Amino acid sequence: MTALLIATIGLAVPAITTPVEAAGPRPFFQLPVACGETWRLSTYVGHDDYDIDMFPTEGTASGRPILASYAGTVVSSSYDSGGGYYVKLSHGDGWQTLYLHMLESPMVSVGDVVAIGDQLGKVGSTGSSSAPHLHYEQLRDGAKVESWFNGEPSGITHDDANYSVYRTSHNCGTPHGPLWNRVRSSAGSWGVSSELDGNRALTGTAAASLPNGTMHVLVIVPNSGIYHRVRSATGTWGSSVRIDTSGYFTDVAAVGMPDGTLHMFGVIPDSGLWHRVRNTAGTWSSSTKIDTSPIISDVAAASLPDGTLQLFTLVPGWGVWHRVRSAAGAWNTPIRIDDNGSISDVAAAGMPDGTTQLFTLVPRWGVWHRVRSAAGAWNTPTGIDPNGNITAVSAGSLSDGTLHLNTTVYGSGVWHRIRSATGAWNTPTGIDFNARIFATYTIGLPDKSLHVGVLVNTA
Repeated sequence: MTALLIATIGLAVPAITTPVEAAGPRPFFQLPVACGETWRLSTYVGHDDYDIDMFPTEGTASGRPILASYAGTVVSSSYDSGGGYYVKLSHGDGWQTLYLHMLESPMVSVGDVVAIGDQLGKVGSTGSSSAPHLHYEQLRDGAKVESWFNGEPSGITHDDANYSVYRTSHNCGTPHGPLWNRVRSSAGSWGVSSELDGNRALTGTAAASLPNGTMHVLVIVPNSGIYHRVRSATGTWGSSVRIDTSGYFTDVAAVGMPDGTLHMFGVIPDSGLWHRVRNTAGTWSSSTKIDTSPIISDVAAASLPDGTLQLFTLVPGWGVWHRVRSAAGAWNTPIRIDDNGSISDVAAAGMPDGTTQLFTLVPRWGVWHRVRSAAGAWNTPTGIDPNGNITAVSAGSLSDGTLHLNTTVYGSGVWHRIRSATGAWNTPTGIDFNARIFATYTIGLPDKSLHVGVLVNTA
């Protein structure tokens, strides 16, 4: 048992004890307040290192929703003379968050499993508090640490002086909506977008092509599973078929291989990364767990002409890991190739020349590009788009050696950029100005057409 000393506005609070685990990578925490709101994060002399008091910059604090910073399990939901009504969440791997001074009895109970953005209670001033506010902490192995939000440090690190910082919440829950597809012909002209899947509950998508000219689209339906749809080489779409009944997937990747097999990768929080193969006859194998990390947030995959599969996983707070599956089906050991813990999205594409193109998104810093040579050597990451409002990235290649990058820009839509076979980038061009797009896929077909899928948020 580890005792946690909680400090409130000018007053010490009796210790609240809970068991902890060995700490793993930091979860991708968000501010525990409503999406889009800006709050003042404050501390003062004697407040205790890393303790944060949060106040909204507009309106009154009392009664405001307090949201889960990350998915987890409620380990404490009670009243304390110092902390007032409070909730503590466990996020696994030794990480916990603490929320104090709630207005009234918490809205969750011990044992409840919550998703990021779920409401825990309301801002109040119960316990040892002189004004309505939210006292918040992040803990690692039972010890307070500097809080991070949306991949960035809070800046609250000591109580040597009174000071404040301001942060805007990106705790917007899980976006969901229908899937639309748009085609760029081999001549470079764009067709009209058409709705490919009208299910307004979709939260993720991926696509892949095979040498026989077929295109394969996967979508995530929460609480239902992953669905697969095939487009024939002549352009006819088949029906959507459920291929995995687990309703807990949060991300999916797909890649077609030179031998005609299709590989699917799915992320299940607190479980790890699962892999499944569709053979050339169209039969899916059973799912196999190939990575046990419980906090993988994103996965990307690319195939190369030599039959190897390049797999990339994003672990918030730790960066990007790379793993190779040989043409014979053997996996090597994962290697961390980027230790930037602020990366929020990753995309990859395999090229006809045997190179692998990797793209990472760093909030407020834009998109970075890195190349793995055919011999397996990585170059140094290069910033290729400094737009700090990019929220998602996808990439695909064509047989002519061109590389196609699509970035989703908050409030602006999707922008398309091409890297020529000689390595020169053109200027980004807007191809879809729907401000509610939250995810895309980009896939090239053997006929040199390019398909771009977008999920449009209806939340």
